[in-house]
Amino acid sequence: MTDLMLRFDTEAAAAAVLPMFRADGQWLTASHDHGLCAIGPVVTTPAVVDASGAIVTPAVMDERWHANLRLLDHPDEAAIVAACEPYAVNPPHPAVVWAGGEG
Repeated sequence: MTDLMLRFDTEAAAAAVLPMFRADGQWLTASHDHGLCAIGPVVTTPAVVDASGAIVTPAVMDERWHANLRLLDHPDEAAIVAACEPYAVNPPHPAVVWAGGEG
């Protein structure tokens, strides 16, 4: 099993690197040999709201396109990992992780 946290400039850039996980313009989020969590932009600093719920300071976003990819003995695992290497990130406090803390 290989877990990858990925960040691309755009979703189109991700689609170019990961075409094997696309069909009919949509992400294939699961199969017997992969799981894909398409995240998109992420909040880097949460919004500040007052007691009434009004936004005092808007959230700060990382507008790049993020995804988590889990490979489960995928037949093309080595090639996929190599293609994803330039986009792999290891944030100290990931916003989205796989359930169970295993990745």
